[in-house]
Amino acid sequence: MTVDKWEIKKLHEIDKGSKIHCDVSDESKYVTFNKIDGMYSHCTSEKGNTIHLSASTPLVKHKDGYRIYS
Repeated sequence: MTVDKWEIKKLHEIDKGSKIHCDVSDESKYVTFNKIDGMYSHCTSEKGNTIHLSASTPLVKHKDGYRIYS
């Protein structure tokens, strides 16, 4: 799937409370973005664990939120 460069957002550009669909080590299917904390973010997995993604993580729209663009 090709994505135009203007469709890519950085994590620090999305709204708080947004879902980010990804595979998490605790077997969750998504995390919820809470806030930026310096160069990293504070996210919560669907199972309640804390995840720290880079504030510059590239994202694209996906379902009811975003997914990490790779």
